[in-house]
Amino acid sequence: MRSVVAVLALGCGGSNDDGPTTPGANLPVPDCTGCETGSSVADAVGNSLDTAQAVSVSNYYLDATVVAEETIFPAGDRDFYVLDGAAGSGGVPGTVWQFYTSSWQLNGQQVILDSVLRVYDEAGNMVAENDDMPYRFWETDSAIWVQQTWNGPIYVEVLEWSDWEGLDPLGGPDFTYELYAAIVPELEATPNDSVEDAIEAYDSVDPDDDVTTNDYQPYWQSLYALDLAIEMMGRVADGDEDYWAFETADDSQGAVWQWSLWPHAQGDLDIEMTLYSDAGEVLAQTSGASAEVEPDYPFLYDAGITYPVNASTKYVMGVRNLAADSANSAYIALNTGYIADVAGVEIEPNNAVGTATQMEMEESTSLTDYWFGRTIGDLASGDAADVLLIDNDVVGDVDGAYLSVQIHALEAGSFLDAEIEVEGSISGTITTLTNSTENGEDPELIDFKLSSNEDLYIHIRAQSNTADPKQNLWFALVSVSPTPSE
Repeated sequence: MRSVVAVLALGCGGSNDDGPTTPGANLPVPDCTGCETGSSVADAVGNSLDTAQAVSVSNYYLDATVVAEETIFPAGDRDFYVLDGAAGSGGVPGTVWQFYTSSWQLNGQQVILDSVLRVYDEAGNMVAENDDMPYRFWETDSAIWVQQTWNGPIYVEVLEWSDWEGLDPLGGPDFTYELYAAIVPELEATPNDSVEDAIEAYDSVDPDDDVTTNDYQPYWQSLYALDLAIEMMGRVADGDEDYWAFETADDSQGAVWQWSLWPHAQGDLDIEMTLYSDAGEVLAQTSGASAEVEPDYPFLYDAGITYPVNASTKYVMGVRNLAADSANSAYIALNTGYIADVAGVEIEPNNAVGTATQMEMEESTSLTDYWFGRTIGDLASGDAADVLLIDNDVVGDVDGAYLSVQIHALEAGSFLDAEIEVEGSISGTITTLTNSTENGEDPELIDFKLSSNEDLYIHIRAQSNTADPKQNLWFALVSVSPTPSE
């Protein structure tokens, strides 16, 4: 995917409004001895399902093997591969496959080929596709997991993003990539049917054990971002719920963690994710498409659950399938964290203009007069409103500037259904907004042109919520810009 958004460093480091971070940048560049490069490269791989090149796969996750070293050349070239069930492990229902491309790493961490992966069943029906990995791991490389639900071959296609998007395709002798493939083994601990089971399993693991020799790890460090993301691979039958435990470090106070599903990898499952405290309290919950890490950016990346964590604290993630009679059972969940100073925090009481919490606004280092800020708060049923202040003296004269306000609540797993009202200290109420389908049913205001130099107040109120503050979090991203963002 060519478009990029400003993101924050994951896990460690500081904020970065100059472009995407690349959490996988610390990984070694794969060896590509024998890669077909140069102007004399011939298109050695079939351009259709009927002419797909056969490849064998017998390795397992974290030991994926290179099954192809190829080039998208000439422009518009598409490469198809077929897996025939190597080592007796594939080609049958239930097998979970992992596929990913390496082009950014392969080409010295340069974006040359923006790859897309598509996977097809034995009849040629597309069952999964991926453009970019979540959080832009490995920049524009692609990765996907697929559970096979049919007997027979599985087909994999590699193509270039412009071609996939319906634009003039790109390609050339330097559009090289490696295609990796692996079989995903069973990685769940059993029993894992309760918060207590998850905590017991977590506590039983020796942190000094090597992941390749330990009988059970509660999860795996992501191959794509070794120290910054964790992957959970499990299966849920009808009515089953899996539980995974996590523990924050002693310096994690105020850090923001996210839990989600790997995009487009769950087949016909309808996954509900629930975040619990170590005492079994429900903290957050989300389901369906909202539990995908997409390119949307309403506060941070749009994950299934976003939650500010306490230091040295255990949390448990529950994963449940809501769809009856699903052909699929396997899911790939993802956990990652943002640094502790990612956002300011509301200061109570702040339910009126006179007690509003002033937002911490930061000027972009790459865009002149572009100011942005993030704030986190909660709005339980006993709280009438939360009010945020944007100080005109901080961001410069706002007359003629464009204001954008995005609230992330329902889409982040909160039980708060929020509405917002923007008020000027001189002009009074500017606008009131409720749910927006473009923001996962949370309210948002995009590129509203201001007409007065004045302080701005953002009133956050509840259309519905619960009595527990821990369940009613909101996340606000606000920007003031001299030009519209869209």
